[in-house]
Amino acid sequence: MVRKTSDKPWLHAASQFWCSTVRGKREYLDKDYKAACRKLKIIREQVATGEPLNREWLGAPFAELCDEFLADTKARKEQATYDG
Repeated sequence: MVRKTSDKPWLHAASQFWCSTVRGKREYLDKDYKAACRKLKIIREQVATGEPLNREWLGAPFAELCDEFLADTKARKEQATYDG
């Protein structure tokens, strides 16, 4: 069941992250309440202006993180390291 949108973050007990429901989807904000409130305010402004939401690593799909890691490894390390 999706929570209703609210102006305050709520604590997700399993992960200990403060969360909010944005566009019908749970957004993990931060483990610190004040930082979570700041992030929620930024997200609400982005939604109001129609900007796409900035995604952080926490909300990114695992495959996307892997691709980014491999691209960084290929750019900064030896070819043998990348192949390994």
